[in-house]
Amino acid sequence: MRAQISFTPLSQDGRGRVRRKLRVDVSISSSESWSEARVHNLSETGLMIESATPLTVGEIINFELPNAENAEARVVWKEDTRHGCEFLSPISKASVSAVLLQAPPDPLPPAAKSSVEELRVGHRPDADQIAAWKTEFERTKGAAGYQLIGFRQDPDGVVYAITAKAN
Repeated sequence: MRAQISFTPLSQDGRGRVRRKLRVDVSISSSESWSEARVHNLSETGLMIESATPLTVGEIINFELPNAENAEARVVWKEDTRHGCEFLSPISKASVSAVLLQAPPDPLPPAAKSSVEELRVGHRPDADQIAAWKTEFERTKGAAGYQLIGFRQDPDGVVYAITAKAN
């Protein structure tokens, strides 16, 4: 699984679920075969994917996600190559967090001179704790010109945010 997170504000869907916007490339299995798809947002109950493989509304697809191997979802809507999917059984917050944490940080623009800093987020934080930390970061450091680049987790489970401020 390859993942890249686009740090945009959390959105709340019409069903009251917080969806985390991201960009994750995953393999999916449909009734036809295995193919590649890009996940654009994710919650415990569903996700939106983009796939060149034609999928039909009602089709069941299988995802390989961290802590949720063989997660099954039903396609509930389709618009061009984008598909809204609902998990047959909700995945855990830990699985959502694992997807977020496995994303490589976006590289800094080559022309930007910056100072990179790591800030401790917490010990094995869940998705809600990461979201709360990010909100506070944007209110304080973000307002001072810092940019959130990504996250890393050390072998003991401590999560650090990688930040940068343009000089």
